[in-house]
Amino acid sequence: MHALRKIFFYFFLIIYLALCPILILYAFGYIFNPKKLGIIQTGLVYLSTVPQQATVYIGRSRYKEKTPAVLRELIPGKYSLRLQHKDYQPWSKEVDVAAGKTLVFE
Repeated sequence: MHALRKIFFYFFLIIYLALCPILILYAFGYIFNPKKLGIIQTGLVYLSTVPQQATVYIGRSRYKEKTPAVLRELIPGKYSLRLQHKDYQPWSKEVDVAAGKTLVFE
C-alpha cells in the first residue's frame, strides 16, 4: 500500500511539473506553433459595432462569434478582416497583428 502511494505521488508530481509551465505560458498568450516547432506569442483583435451582431470574417472564413467579438490566439502577421450586417455597408480592413499586442476596432 505504501509503495502504491509513492507511485501515485510521483506520477502526479511529474504531470504537475509538465503541465504547469504549459498552462502559465498559455495564460500569457503563448502557443505552440507546429510550423516553426516552437512556442510563439500571439496577438488579439477586439471588434465592436453599433448595432451589434455583425458577422465577422477573417480572410474568407466566417468567425463563429458575432460582434462584439474577441479574436484570440492570432499568430503574428497580416489578416484581412470584414464585418457585415444586414442593411449596412460591409467594413473591411487589412490589419497587422503583432505578438503580445491588442488591436481594438469600435
